[in-house]
This record gives sequence, C-alpha cells and structure tokens, in this order.
Amino acid sequence: MKRIITPLLFLLLSLTLSAQWVQLNIPSVDYIALATGSNGAGGTNIFAATGASGVRLSTDMGTTWTSVNGGDGVLNNTVINALGIVPKGSGIPTVLVGNGGLGVFRSTNNGTDWTSVGIGNHEVISFAVSPDGTQLFAGTRSDGIYHSTNDGVTWTKIGLSSKAVYAITVTSNGSGGINVFAGTWYTGLFLLTNSGGLWTETNLGFTDDFVYMLHNAPNGAGGSNIFLGTSGGPNLGLYVSANNGTNWTPVLTGINSGVNSLVVTALYYFAATSEGVFVSKNGGITWNPANEGLTNFNVSSLVIAGTDLFAATVGEVGPTSVWKRPLSELTSVRRVSAETPPAFNLHQNYPNPFNPTTQIVYELPAESWVRLELYDITGRKVSTLIDGHAASGSYAYMLDMQSINNGLPAGTYMYKLTILDISTNTASSFAKKMIFLK
Repeated sequence: MKRIITPLLFLLLSLTLSAQWVQLNIPSVDYIALATGSNGAGGTNIFAATGASGVRLSTDMGTTWTSVNGGDGVLNNTVINALGIVPKGSGIPTVLVGNGGLGVFRSTNNGTDWTSVGIGNHEVISFAVSPDGTQLFAGTRSDGIYHSTNDGVTWTKIGLSSKAVYAITVTSNGSGGINVFAGTWYTGLFLLTNSGGLWTETNLGFTDDFVYMLHNAPNGAGGSNIFLGTSGGPNLGLYVSANNGTNWTPVLTGINSGVNSLVVTALYYFAATSEGVFVSKNGGITWNPANEGLTNFNVSSLVIAGTDLFAATVGEVGPTSVWKRPLSELTSVRRVSAETPPAFNLHQNYPNPFNPTTQIVYELPAESWVRLELYDITGRKVSTLIDGHAASGSYAYMLDMQSINNGLPAGTYMYKLTILDISTNTASSFAKKMIFLK
C-alpha cells in the first residue's frame, strides 16, 4: 500500500501552478495534423503534416524534428492535408498522406521513401482504418470516398460522388462486418455498409452542418460511442451517439468554434477547437478548458505519445507550431504501475479523514470499463468521477472535494467503484466510506 501511494502523493504535492503547454522547437508553419506510430524498436514516432513543407518526424517525443519528404524530395514544399497510420503491431506502420491535389502517397519506412498510390489528381483530406487493420478509407475534397484492401497500394471509389469527405471513422457492426461513417461539407453524415460487394450509403442527418471530425471510443458494453465534431452550421460543437448514429446528444456546446480533433486516453477525453483545448474527466459529460501557456488557441490536431499530449496549431492568431504538455497536468487519475495485479481491488482512500484532497487507489488485472462514483451519507449520488476505458494496472485518483459542485459540505461520503472486465464481460463492484473535514 505505501509503495503505491507514497511516491504518487509526493509527485502530486510537488506540482505547481506553473503547469502549462510548452512550444516545441520546430519551424513555424501551419501544422494541419499529427499522428503517431511505432518506430519498430519499441518506441513511438510522431508525424506532423504541414501546410507548406511536407511531413516532419520526431523520434524523441518532440525534442527534435526532421523533414521526411523522401530521398528524392517528392513531398518537399507540399501541402499535406491528412495523415493516416496503419499499425503493424510492434513493427513499422504504413504511413499515408494526402498530398495536396496529387492523391495519396504511401511509405513503409517512416517517410524515408514515398510512393504515389493513386486517387488521381484529387485532394485527399481524411483517412480511416478498420478495427482489424485490413480495410483503409480515404476521403477527398470533391470526389467522395475511396477504399483499399491491400494496405493502400490500390484504391477503389465506393460512394459519395462529388462530396467533400472531411472525416471518416470505422466501427464493427457486431456481426463480422463494419460500419463506415463519413462526415461531409454541408451535405450530411453518411453511413456506408457493404453487402455482397455492393456499398450502400444512408444519410444520418446533420445536412446543414460541416461535419469535420469523427471518432469512436469503447462504450464499456462491447460497442462504441461515436463522437462527431462540427466546424460550421447550426449544430456547432461536439455530439455523441451510442446507437450507431440513430440519435445524437450534444456534449460540448456553448463554444464559438467547432471541434477539429478528439483523442481518448484511459478515462479522459481531449478536444481540439479554435478556442483551444478542452478536457473531460467523466467520459464526455462535462468539459473544461486547458489552455495555460498556449498562445495560439486555433488547435487543429491532438495526439497522445507516451505520457504527453501534443497539439498542433494553425492560422494567423499566434505561433503556428507543435506544443507539448504532460498528461499528468490535465488529469486527476494516474496509472501508477503497469504491472498486472492479482485481482480487482479498491483501497481505502488516503489520507482519511481529509481536507480537501485525498487519493483513491484501485487495481485492474484486466482491460476494463471503470466507473467511480461519489455518494453522500443518504445514498444520493453526488458526482461521477471516472467513467471510461482503462488498461490493466494500478491507478490513483486524486479527489478534490472543492472542485465538485462548487465545493461539498463536510461529512461522511461513500465512493463506489464499478468495473466491467471487457474480456469476460463480468462486473465487479466495491464501496468504501470516507470522511471529509473542514
């Protein structure tokens, strides 16, 4: 118990109010998209698509950057509108780029060499990969959506002719097939399905909106929540669907910009907007800005690499660059050990009694969906603290009673941990009491 709590408590107490985004040492240019992939040796590469200088690569978590535009310079001085990564386990992934109006270029050696692989002279602006990695999709600015089943070597048009496809996400349909969701420029959100080799498309709404971002994340019940971000139109903001696009619920509204990018880590969501970065600590239910140190709020893309969050910025309202911030500054929960514990467990909070912060440590021997809730002495739920997916390991959540509902009164509370083991689809529940003093 002390081995887990003491180092983490010391680290948390050592944090200061100076925590903020740091601008990286990278040439100033519009950075349109970021993506990560294995370096083939157990590490992570970060790719950055630029608006005028091809592709840049960092092999050391953003410390240094080099141009990777091919030995022949085929991508030099080009606009890269989209990046796609096709994972190959721990090996080097296939990297795809949308090269201005010249279609798709493909690399299998981290950008050392690039090969043109078609889609004519069309401008490719989005990519997506099926859950099993065998089917690739590319969206164009004026010629619909294309499909590849051979790792991007060749492409076939499958639908949405003449439409601008700015966002694609792919989910399993639960019966061995896939659902392809495509967001377009003011013509709607479309669902594409394949039956007997024939692709059909269904308009799911948002016909007056610019659907700019799509992302899917596990919902804790074996399916996916699909997130949709708009960048124009009457439904500006972020929306989520738990039933394959039939119904949508707004989860980030009241901002004056659309959502450009969304990434998910264990239990936390991060959204990129033209008003900066927003973070949700409860599965997208509520959001707060996280822009300390960021001097350009026009954030085009976000990725997570290692223990850091990276942001790309564009436009003329501040530095066009790539920025970095430790995830630990933005979250209340930390994975304190990656070792697999022997059983699911919830520890007594420490310290207890406390004022106003305390730690809650729990252990997951398997990949799980985790929900941590806080109740008052009457059994009334006060807050959902955590609601999301997590890998196996030991976690510590820092609870601050002053941050909930503008501050909670002193008294006895109960915290309840509900865990769904994803591999076995079995649930476990634990509860303990805590005393909050003032």
